[in-house]
Amino acid sequence: MMILNRTWNDPTLGLPEQLQGKLTGIVVFKTISDLIIQYAETLSYPLTAAHILSRVFNRFKTALETYPQLNGLVKHLTEWFDIWAAGIMSYPPTFQDPVTSDLETCRLTIQTLRETIERLRTVIGREHHVTESRRVVTKKPVISEAERTQALLTRLEQAYDPPGHLRPEGPRHNNDHANIVQIRIVPTSEELMCPVSPYLPVTVPGAPHHLPAGSMERHLDMQFRLLREDLT
Repeated sequence: MMILNRTWNDPTLGLPEQLQGKLTGIVVFKTISDLIIQYAETLSYPLTAAHILSRVFNRFKTALETYPQLNGLVKHLTEWFDIWAAGIMSYPPTFQDPVTSDLETCRLTIQTLRETIERLRTVIGREHHVTESRRVVTKKPVISEAERTQALLTRLEQAYDPPGHLRPEGPRHNNDHANIVQIRIVPTSEELMCPVSPYLPVTVPGAPHHLPAGSMERHLDMQFRLLREDLT
């Protein structure tokens, strides 16, 4: 806002003259450029505005990796400096600044600040290029529907625990049978107290099952077991 208004005066409407600060471009650009040049070394946690102002940057590599926006800030700083420098050196001055009262001081100050800002832009630009070149763009692997289905079937196969005597450890309880004809509709006491999960077939095509795929026996087995589970 101050750059657009070509003045360092506080833009607050109705602010009395005595409350206006004595800010100059020299203070603004020297403070900002010095602050960035001596960037804080430790950036292990997010910094508040107060932290940023109280710390200095010593490692450009660390600073740019943590705050990539720093490169854009320096570019804007350079543009703002050029606008201010051109404004105070114009005749009459087009930028309101107390330093315009002494043109010789203006020339010396601009020369010194320009060297500092140019050095800053060079260093930041170089480190920004290095940092960006190290960034690796990772692409998420594209998994087809067939691969998803195969992965699901593999997990189901690994977790498959067949019913009754087909189970390696033996039946879960006295009402756990491979043949649904032998299963009592009403759960037994042993079945209710069993800590092992019941055998419930999965309705996904290709999922493991102890009966032949596509057979009527398999269809009835799945319907019976799932309906009985819902009822009990």
